[in-house]
Amino acid sequence: MGNERRLKAGWILAGVLAANAAVSCSKKDDSEERRRLLQTEERARQRQVRSAARVVEGPEGELLPSETKLGGVVLPRGFQQTFADPHAWTYDGHFAQQRVQEYFEKRLDVVSRTEKPLGEVEYLGVKEKSNPNMPAALVRVSPTPSRPEYTRIYIGEPVPPPPDTARLMDSEALREYMAERRRTAR
Repeated sequence: MGNERRLKAGWILAGVLAANAAVSCSKKDDSEERRRLLQTEERARQRQVRSAARVVEGPEGELLPSETKLGGVVLPRGFQQTFADPHAWTYDGHFAQQRVQEYFEKRLDVVSRTEKPLGEVEYLGVKEKSNPNMPAALVRVSPTPSRPEYTRIYIGEPVPPPPDTARLMDSEALREYMAERRRTAR
């Protein structure tokens, strides 16, 4: 009789454990399903953001501004850096020069606009209309030498003056300075 009770108790315990496992599995399935749905929605949103960032033209064919800002000037999307100096940058892009000029003329205030030989257009005293207090920059828009269907943008910012490291002394101050050095050198 004791064996039968143990056997029944074992079956009851096994049944309770199985029921508990079934309930916890269904809870895991619900949370797993919810996580998968949320993850899918998040991935779709991220995909839309990435695809919107790759769009380089607006609905009317105008060039859109990028996140790249050099010397205070915002570049249009779709340009790749080809050269860089500490205060000057050159970018190339597969766009007609006229469209790039229209982009800059819409966004910039310029002191002078000069058309150079070989189709280059130079803008001097450039300031973004959205930031009139920025230091004036230089922008050149020209056809790329090796690929005429591409356009090159050159942006140069004013070079800061070198730090004033040399002390200017008159002859009397220099004599006093040298006398002080001689006294302390002994």
